[in-house]
Amino acid sequence: MPKAPRKHIPPGTRTKQQRRKDYNQERKGTLTTKRYSSARWQKVRRLALNRDHGLCQSCRRRGRATNAKDVDHILDAARYPDLFFTLENLESL
Repeated sequence: MPKAPRKHIPPGTRTKQQRRKDYNQERKGTLTTKRYSSARWQKVRRLALNRDHGLCQSCRRRGRATNAKDVDHILDAARYPDLFFTLENLESL
């Protein structure tokens, strides 16, 4: 079976992989990225999941019991950086 012809990409156009690589490279050194990879964040995240019994709080409010996979800030971490590691500002989702 013949192969499909290659798609024409104009010179100077970046592929999706190149854009993703550039984006990740730009974010690599940001304060937020460093905070999320810290041992302190991992500990606070684990405490939030344990406090919520590993259940998604958004789902629980709707009467469903679903396992939580993530922990999110209630008040935006970018706007309130002093609350980044505050357990009361976290909910399991």
